[in-house]
Amino acid sequence: MSGKYECLMRLEGFKVNIGLFNLLLLVAILSCMDDTFTNNTTAKGTFISIRGIDVQSCTHLVNPETYDFVFFANEPYYIPVINQLNYITAYDNLNDIVYSERYSLSEQLIPMIQEVNYQYVA
Repeated sequence: MSGKYECLMRLEGFKVNIGLFNLLLLVAILSCMDDTFTNNTTAKGTFISIRGIDVQSCTHLVNPETYDFVFFANEPYYIPVINQLNYITAYDNLNDIVYSERYSLSEQLIPMIQEVNYQYVA
């Protein structure tokens, strides 16, 4: 009899392990969905945040022409810069963005701007 109960206990433990495995698999799949859209109420528009995704695996339809990309990183909540970003009307307005000295200290995340000019040819 103990052999029968021992077998049942192993099956019960196996069911728990399968449930745990399925839960971990679900968490792993959901963690791959990195694109999050946030509606920023302090600035016009909607922003996309991409974390830990292989950019080469994403494809988007584009027209053959020249594109100017501007990437901002480590943007602090600094009202003068936020106001400048809200009212950018031309590419040259990016040159007017100035941070105070305190945002260049090594204890803080230093704001960065990266500009990329890209010529797409079909």
